[in-house]
Amino acid sequence: MLWWARKAREGSLLAVNPTARATRDIKLGKPECSVGSEKSNDLVIPDGSVSRQHALIRLHRGRWQVIDRESSNGTFVGDSKATKWIALRDGQELRFGGARFVFRSSKASPARTTSDPQVRERASKLRAIIVLVVGGLVIGFAATQYLMYRSYQRQEALSHSASSPKQR
Repeated sequence: MLWWARKAREGSLLAVNPTARATRDIKLGKPECSVGSEKSNDLVIPDGSVSRQHALIRLHRGRWQVIDRESSNGTFVGDSKATKWIALRDGQELRFGGARFVFRSSKASPARTTSDPQVRERASKLRAIIVLVVGGLVIGFAATQYLMYRSYQRQEALSHSASSPKQR
């Protein structure tokens, strides 16, 4: 994996049920999850307003997205209908028909964030070192090329003076 690539995120849906005190946290265990009332789905929602093949949720380029699969009652992110892929943000409301959820996202590995001053300082030092090394390589290459060119000119001058007849 490239060092600048984003870490994959874990996603989950927090079921919002106004009649129950306990909430249910449903982990999205695969990079693509089907949602619907049919038992063959990855996330089965036994609700009359949820279609058999209602929606898809996927992890795409480090971000979770959702799209409706032409369901009867629609898939909504906030107030927007998900007729095309919509990126999900942590804490957004997600509705499949009448079933309501809150999307939760977290990094897969518990690494420190770049808001940590130590991490920023270390990254800044690393960037400075990289710039210095690359700059040194470029200057070294240029100096080597220049010295080789000067040596070539001297050799040519010597070979021309040695091969030309002496004038008296």
